[in-house]
Amino acid sequence: MRPIVRSTYYQLLGHIVVAVESCEQNSSLASALQKAGFGEDKLSLGRKLAEKGQALISRKALEAFEDRIYEHNIHYSASEVEMWQSTVSFLLKKSVDDPNLIARTMGTSVHATDHTITVVAQTLRMIGMLRTDERVYESLGGKQKVHDLLNRGYAMLTKIYRNGDIATSPSSAGLATNPIFAEIEAHRAAMVAWIREFGAACAKLSEAPTVLGELGYVPDGVGLPLGGSAFNVPLHERGQRAELPSLDNLKPDPGWSIGRQGRNRENLGGGFVEPTFE
Repeated sequence: MRPIVRSTYYQLLGHIVVAVESCEQNSSLASALQKAGFGEDKLSLGRKLAEKGQALISRKALEAFEDRIYEHNIHYSASEVEMWQSTVSFLLKKSVDDPNLIARTMGTSVHATDHTITVVAQTLRMIGMLRTDERVYESLGGKQKVHDLLNRGYAMLTKIYRNGDIATSPSSAGLATNPIFAEIEAHRAAMVAWIREFGAACAKLSEAPTVLGELGYVPDGVGLPLGGSAFNVPLHERGQRAELPSLDNLKPDPGWSIGRQGRNRENLGGGFVEPTFE
């Protein structure tokens, strides 16, 4: 999943949690990664990174400053994502006659210590499965309908990323001289290094898209495209479906243009979003 300017703290943690949890619960995933050069030692390190990363979130609130505005924004954004999850769950239960596939798609067995990280990790699993498992996206009505679901889910997920990164940065959460921020930045670098190795292994598994979907990490060009991540995607979609206005009486209509004015660049080109981490 594309980072917001740089990989955000919650994004990195979510990817690590869903990858580690998935491998611990499904040995075939761990075996596939091991064959791709990502062994048990890397998964063990990922578990440690996930645990420390979540502990640092709690420590920051205690040792630096708790910005209640952005803390509220994080929880509100997570609630929006959970509503999206409920919509997908409802649709799956109506169309898929396989409880195990539904549970795997929803990531119900994926849990972190921090609730918001759990929401992020489960959503990464859901997006991965919606993009790669043909049984899922065909049951939900095909590629176009699932593309609309993906747009909304990914747009809401990026709101958690943005608010989470602000809340873990000194600009709003305390003095930059507080040692906790140096620890957070060092841990971010460690998580980026882990994800790079993990991503390199995933790139070797492009012929097994459902494995990548379950791991919550889908490289460029694999599965259904993921784009349209602007927060105003529903407005853009309504504009795309609206009847073309009379050319004799044109008036400004953002729904017809906002996706091509730089704030929704993922709609350009092929639409694939490659998970890169800087």
